[in-house]
Amino acid sequence: MCNEDKCKDVSDKQIDTKEYNYTIVEDISINSNNVFIKKSNLLQIKNDNKSLLVTSSLSNKQFQYISYIEPNVVFSIRPSKKIFTLSNDYNYKVQFSGEKDESILVSMCIVFYSEKEKINLEFINLNEEKVITPSSDAKFYRLGIRIEGKGKCNLKNIKIYKEKQIDFMNFSDLRKLGFDSPASTEDLKIACIFDEFTMECYKPMCRLITFTPYNWKAVFSIDKPHILMVESAWKGIEGSWNRKVGYYNEENIKELKEMTEWCKSNCVPTVFWNKEDPVHFDRFIETCKYFDYIFTTEKSCIDEYKKFLKHDRVYFLPFAAQPKIHNPIKIAENRENKICYAGSYHASKFKERQEDFDRLFTAASKYGIDIYDRNFINNDPGFKFPEKYVPFIKGYLKADEIEKAYKGYKVFINVTSAKNALSMFSRRVFEIIASYTPIVSSYSTGIKDIFGDIVAASDDANELSKCFNLLMNDEEYYNRIALSGLRLVLKKHTYEERLNYILNIANINIECSGPIISVISIIRSLKELTVILDQFKYQSYNNKELILLIDNFDDIESLSDKYIDKNVKVLSLNSLNKSLPVIDIVNGDYISYFSYNNYYGRYFLEDLILAKKYADASIVGKKSYYKLEKKSNLIDELKLENKGQEFEYVDNLDYDSCIINKNIFKFKKIEDLISESLNNHMIKNCFKFGYRLFSIDKYNFVSNYDHNLKNKEILKQIEF
Repeated sequence: MCNEDKCKDVSDKQIDTKEYNYTIVEDISINSNNVFIKKSNLLQIKNDNKSLLVTSSLSNKQFQYISYIEPNVVFSIRPSKKIFTLSNDYNYKVQFSGEKDESILVSMCIVFYSEKEKINLEFINLNEEKVITPSSDAKFYRLGIRIEGKGKCNLKNIKIYKEKQIDFMNFSDLRKLGFDSPASTEDLKIACIFDEFTMECYKPMCRLITFTPYNWKAVFSIDKPHILMVESAWKGIEGSWNRKVGYYNEENIKELKEMTEWCKSNCVPTVFWNKEDPVHFDRFIETCKYFDYIFTTEKSCIDEYKKFLKHDRVYFLPFAAQPKIHNPIKIAENRENKICYAGSYHASKFKERQEDFDRLFTAASKYGIDIYDRNFINNDPGFKFPEKYVPFIKGYLKADEIEKAYKGYKVFINVTSAKNALSMFSRRVFEIIASYTPIVSSYSTGIKDIFGDIVAASDDANELSKCFNLLMNDEEYYNRIALSGLRLVLKKHTYEERLNYILNIANINIECSGPIISVISIIRSLKELTVILDQFKYQSYNNKELILLIDNFDDIESLSDKYIDKNVKVLSLNSLNKSLPVIDIVNGDYISYFSYNNYYGRYFLEDLILAKKYADASIVGKKSYYKLEKKSNLIDELKLENKGQEFEYVDNLDYDSCIINKNIFKFKKIEDLISESLNNHMIKNCFKFGYRLFSIDKYNFVSNYDHNLKNKEILKQIEF
């Protein structure tokens, strides 16, 4: 018996013996009569109370095998005896029980053979279980027990269970006929192998199906995916795909290969995204050949993929932001009036990167800088910041704390290692810009290509100093950069946009047009009509309609003929049934009211509807805004109302500076709309009745505007 002080008995107690749909096919009691070992003084065996006691004198990292039934330990030889008949129609669950000293390593191996040769093997540690799906060419198998190091162990039993695999033929036929197609991304089921960050970014949009190398067939049978997406994951969630996505050898890639073959047979398109290009191109290029569509973060790799794969289904897919996570919603009343860096320092390599960081730090230090060191709790000298930076280090941030850096500071520093990559750069660039935070970066071809002047990316010390000075001291410049960046990311660089692009390439047709905004305006003169019509057409947002409610106009028909088009509807209040619900005259998902007394900038509607990507609110508008004031000397001036109430939830908004979910109008009549618009009561009680209201930026809108104003230059202050 093993030394009780050293031996950890976890045999049957730690193994889950619930079988569910599994039936037992073998219950093997291990004893000296059914095992074979080579004669050696280093390994001794004897029976001990219905178990096999093994005493090992092997040194550390030295190992020997014990064979079950077969009278040899040459595992390249096909077995001469059958334990039971192996079937490719079943999954097998294997349990290996016993007890051992802590000093000794014990595992069981199952070796599979085709008709001709050994094809692969699986290892199971003592007191663990594993589900195994034999490959289609596996016909025979044998068992061995691997002993490593010095100590004692008691080997008790090996139990093997089987479960019938589900026939997928009907599912395949349904897919070929076009059934089970998702109506929206919310219905979309993506079977995925993602690392943590990508998983969190796709999770808010669709149903993600996760699985291991050993249960994927069972999972797919219960929850049939519409598409398989695999990224260049190093470990996958909880490490289940460690070294099984990158190509190390044929054995490691076996499960992934079988899974893509199943997908091909069952009309499930397969996508591989290498987010590690160009640095780790070679690690994943072999993996790519098993997938239908290849996406890469680096444009320069596309031709190499096409050449190797001998097809053209290779596409550019950069990182992006997930607005539900990366957004400008305030986390504090005011940001730190300082500059932030959150990341790593490479002390032992990337000398050019070290020089870039020093250049950025020198230019930023006069304004105050805080550093969050990703490797703060590690003692690896390869990632240690030089002594001169230590006073600025504030510790490190966990993944769920990173918004403190992204949204808590005025400006962010970025350093890139792949300076000359055509398109590859860190995902944090998209995430920070989506947080309404300007970035100053070392030079990057990819950043300049996508963001242009929105990101100051330079290796020139004077240019960097100038950029920091403008961002820290010029509020209008700061907001122009921050708002332009936010708008660009929300419009073109979200994971929603990336997913729609992938689905389009993979021929999964999902309607992805943006929400419709119905603009309503009450018109009392021809002047008002032309102004409102011009401002409506001026809007950058295209998915919109205009409903003109004409009050006390003669010859309404001639007006309709002159001004109507497919997006404009002209209705006479004199003849309209005012007891009709408001939602009966609109087609939109949101309603906005345009008043003649205001100026609506080009991005007014677009910025409001883009905010719906991150703000959980039924009403989105502008609590902070500019108001035109005429002074006694006739000089016009823009006055800021409700300063500081941007990117936060509020309890009230003006009706004519918002978009409003149409459901709020479900029980409102047209006569209510007219009455409440006159008294600014349209949304007065919405907060009281449980609706959420969100205020965005203060730009692209002027209250109390004079459309006869001759000096239009004043609008340049608010329109960008």
